[in-house]
Amino acid sequence: MGSNPPMRKFEHEVKERDIIMAILNQCPFITVSANVEGDVPYTVPVCFGSDCDDEEIRIYVHTAREGRKADMWFKEPEVFVVGAYLYNNMNPERYYRGFFHDYRSIMAKGRIKRIPRNVKGNGHGIAVQAMLRNYDRGPTHFDVPHYTWMDVYCIHCKWEDVSCKAEGPMDQMKYVRFPEKDEPVISDPLEYTWFFCRKFFQNPPVGRMPAPLEAAPVIAEPTAIDVKDIIVETSWDDKCEHGHVDCDAYPLLLQEDGTLYRRYDMVFYNQPTTFRTDAIKHLEDDIQNELGRERWEADLEKVFAGYGSMQIMLGVYDAERREKCLGCVENIAVTVKDKSTGAPILRYEVKADLANKPAMQIAKIVKDGDKYLFVPEEKAYDKWMMPDLFAEYGLKNWRE
Repeated sequence: MGSNPPMRKFEHEVKERDIIMAILNQCPFITVSANVEGDVPYTVPVCFGSDCDDEEIRIYVHTAREGRKADMWFKEPEVFVVGAYLYNNMNPERYYRGFFHDYRSIMAKGRIKRIPRNVKGNGHGIAVQAMLRNYDRGPTHFDVPHYTWMDVYCIHCKWEDVSCKAEGPMDQMKYVRFPEKDEPVISDPLEYTWFFCRKFFQNPPVGRMPAPLEAAPVIAEPTAIDVKDIIVETSWDDKCEHGHVDCDAYPLLLQEDGTLYRRYDMVFYNQPTTFRTDAIKHLEDDIQNELGRERWEADLEKVFAGYGSMQIMLGVYDAERREKCLGCVENIAVTVKDKSTGAPILRYEVKADLANKPAMQIAKIVKDGDKYLFVPEEKAYDKWMMPDLFAEYGLKNWRE
């Protein structure tokens, strides 16, 4: 299921229906909007309850039997529903998933219909109990005199007319409810499901010591790669006396003119596959696997069906704050392997002086006629936050 139309910033979209329902029911209230004379929207906040099946979400609300809402909903039954809730923590010791601020929201289009009270089997009781349940009340916890003069309505929302979003990818139910004031917050050091956000480690995991590099022909000039399915392994050795240097290796996919078309055209620990195609897959981050080794695989035929070149990048994570740079490592190399056999095809060893440089482009892979070429092309950078990267490669579309 996806929103209609598709959400532009896809990394925020929530698609799992059980999580969508859980997010809806965490909202303290919803707003219901309809158009009246002159196409001016009329919006009211209401308490609610809900349930769903494979076809739709049903949202139950109540109101007085007479009044503007009742008249409006009778005249214009097509309505729009919005619910949201926010986590805004100003305590720097209590990050939630690495951030001070987080939110959830849901929007839906539907048709509102009054549920008559005295028609057996019409769902009136189901609606009332859903509203009570949503506010932690029991089946009999309602005011009887109030109940006698209120009307109950159901908003029927087809799944294709529902969209839901969160600050970052939401694929686990444990993230739906925000922690209370004194509860421990969730900051999972092994969770790599975020897109373009910081790694946040309370207790950083430590990868195992790396195995020796396999022998491979060392090259210095452009060299043909005679297979289309490859594994690219970037390696380095620490020479820093003050902790492991957490480098990130990734491909950057450029257009024929050498520009970055969209911000999703890269693959790294926070985005393990390319957005529009399965051409590239991130395999290993070094602090989760072998220290000083990061790997990704690529189907070059698929890559060059949509891109002009693939740059091979290496940068030090959070370099400025951690006071680390590529000068803190040595023996930087890129090894290309045949994915089907695991056999090394070539290795390129970096020659540049990288003192005080936080990141670099090591090489690129291009298509030359029927051949794929590994082309050494070293470029070191003084700044390497994401905006710097995007500016360097002429980002055209910040949003998809």
